[in-house]
Formats: sequence, structure tokens, C-alpha cells
Amino acid sequence: MGNPGSSKLKFVHSFDIEAAPKLVWSFLWNVQALTRCITGCEEVITRSENKAYFARIRRKVGPFLIRMELEIDVKTCVEPERIAVVVSGRDNKLRSKLSQELLLSLKGNPEGPSTVQIESDFELRGVLAALGKNLLRGHVRNEMNTFVENVRAGIEAFNLQQASQGETKARILEEG
Repeated sequence: MGNPGSSKLKFVHSFDIEAAPKLVWSFLWNVQALTRCITGCEEVITRSENKAYFARIRRKVGPFLIRMELEIDVKTCVEPERIAVVVSGRDNKLRSKLSQELLLSLKGNPEGPSTVQIESDFELRGVLAALGKNLLRGHVRNEMNTFVENVRAGIEAFNLQQASQGETKARILEEG
């Protein structure tokens, strides 16, 4: 029947964006920009550039305040096609553990548009998982939807910023 103190969930999200894959890839590797896409992320520390990170997350789930310390390890990186990441963490006060495998895939024509796909296998064990799979599924689904929308908005803003900088450089070269 399954462990009531464990909950496994899988999510797949995909979206198209009017940006070249190279630009999207640059955004995905901009740790500070990507950090802003994660609700409740207070801090990210690079342990090994493009390989290992530490993050601190704090957010409310129902009556609970979750404080997760996460280890994030890049398992596979095939530029500019995909990044596979393993995330593990715990909240000691709530006696809960999280593990997640995340695969970000990128496809598109060299000049754009691009398709971003985010696949997540998520497992939570302990007190939080015991809250009930349906409550947890809804909350995690909302968090993943928010993350995906934040990534999309972040890439769009990054794209506009890069285009603006390109126009400025072109003007300087014309005037120079």
C-alpha cells in the first residue's frame, strides 16, 4: 500500500519562447537569475562552478514553515541541449527529507524560437509527506507551475536585456 510518510510525484512542463537556444542556455546557467525563479530561495552558494551548489529555501506550506537546506549536484550537462540535476535536502525541525531529479531540455532553431522542457521526479519523506498526497501534490504542482512561469518570464526579460545591450553596442560602434 505504500509508506504514508513518503510521497513521490512526477511533473513535466514544456513551453515555447521567442529566444535563441544559446540565450536560453545562458539564462539557465546564470545562477543568480535562476535563483530568483525559485519561490522562497534565500541563498545559493556555488560550491563548484557548474557542478555543485548549496541553497537555502524558506516558505510556508499550510500551517508549516519549511526551512530546507539543499545540496544541488549537476549530473549531466550537454551544452546547449540538457542539464540533469539531483537535489537533496532536509528540514530538521519538521523531520522531512526531499529528493528531486530535474531534467531541463532545450530544443530550437539557432535563431529561435526555443522549446524548454522541465521534468521533475520529486520525493518527500517524513512529517510533510504524511500530510496527505493530494494536499502535497497540489502544493508541489503549484510550486512547479510558478517556477516554470518564473523561468519563462526570466528568459523573456534576459532576452530583452541582451537585445537592448546589443542595440546600445551597435549605436556606439556607429557613432564611434
